Amino acid sequence: MKSIMDKSFSLKCEPVELDSVFEKLKALTGLQARLKGLKLAVEYYGPEYSCVMSDERRLLQLLLNLTSNAIKYTSKGEVSVVGRMSPAWVLEIQVNDTGIGIDSAAMHKIFELFGLIDRKAKASETG
Repeated sequence: MKSIMDKSFSLKCEPVELDSVFEKLKALTGLQARLKGLKLAVEYYGPEYSCVMSDERRLLQLLLNLTSNAIKYTSKGEVSVVGRMSPAWVLEIQVNDTGIGIDSAAMHKIFELFGLIDRKAKASETG
């Protein structure tokens, strides 16, 4: 976060095969889900061999953060991550889980820097 704030953050834009990124995500988060007894579904729906210009490391980091948090705050059930390529070639990512959710009154806080939505929820999970 510090590198973004002081503007030293950079992206490496290169061809990225999306199906490969989602396979890596599944491999990297599968154990975390299994250890908690959760079902994990990671799917990518798009043109076969779809390749986009992106920073693969940062894209995977984003997906890992979203998926790991979903697993962390889900005590039973499942977590699913679905990537879809829209007709306009925009990657749409949907993360669903059977976890505790976010109170609608706190929804506006999710994009604030360094914020926690609910400390009680964090303390009750072993993640």
